[in-house]
Amino acid sequence: MKNPEGFISFGNLKIVTGRRNGRTPFCNSIYIDDEIKAIIDPHSSREFCEKIAPVTEIVINSHFHIDHTGYNFLFEKSRIFAPSKEKEIYQSFERLIEEYGVQNASFVPAWKEFYFKKKRFFDFTPSQFFDDGDVFDFGKTRLKVISAPGHTPGHSFFLFENEGLIFSVDVDLTDFGPWYGGKSSDINQFINSIRKLEEFKDFYLLTGHEAGLIKNFLPLLKRFEDKIYEREKIILNFLQKPQNPKSLTGKKIIYPDDGNEWFRIAEENMIRAHLKKLLEEGRIEEVEKELFVARC
Repeated sequence: MKNPEGFISFGNLKIVTGRRNGRTPFCNSIYIDDEIKAIIDPHSSREFCEKIAPVTEIVINSHFHIDHTGYNFLFEKSRIFAPSKEKEIYQSFERLIEEYGVQNASFVPAWKEFYFKKKRFFDFTPSQFFDDGDVFDFGKTRLKVISAPGHTPGHSFFLFENEGLIFSVDVDLTDFGPWYGGKSSDINQFINSIRKLEEFKDFYLLTGHEAGLIKNFLPLLKRFEDKIYEREKIILNFLQKPQNPKSLTGKKIIYPDDGNEWFRIAEENMIRAHLKKLLEEGRIEEVEKELFVARC
């Protein structure tokens, strides 16, 4: 229910809707106003983050993406926790751009300026790391980490069992569908992570972007997963003739073909993730290096 400040509250939890309704490059956050005060994914509202920073002891990042970690630098006195599987990415710009596959992109100098000077990302690297099943105790509130890879290697859900709430982060149920555009992204892992949420069908679900707080979320969850198979069907149709990943990029399978360099790189990464899945399933074959065709 909403309190006088306008937040939706679950016990000591406050749901902070991000700017632009939590649309990327912002996200929804959870503030834990308990004996130990904490925030999960601080890139919702700079004004709110600045207000709570002096009293916040713990910052929790669901994964390394800047639309979830962008205001880490405001929490100078806080301990920052992040997934252990992403430790290297938090510590090296070179490792970060390698994970995105953008090492040779023209925008890398601008990214470097953004990460180092505007967001000070590497000045506020995590002091502690968590794994699947770890529990945080804030006083009256307990949080359980549920590993949910596929989007990124360490992407995690956060379960508040007593409050009947699960934070699904970037299983965000948007119309765009799942994003698996990193070098370590994996579609089968993503599908498994989506299906983990079915166990919590009687809970409220909070997404990291746009959709927000949802009660009966299973139909939206199915629609979100189905987006993967819609893309797969389009790719298989193109593969009636031999194609390489670059020739498939720019055909509006994932993004509009508007010449955006970042979109093209992310789309190629996502297409490669589909090709990996289809190869493992024996539905396509690699007839030459980097040349794929559908099996009859």
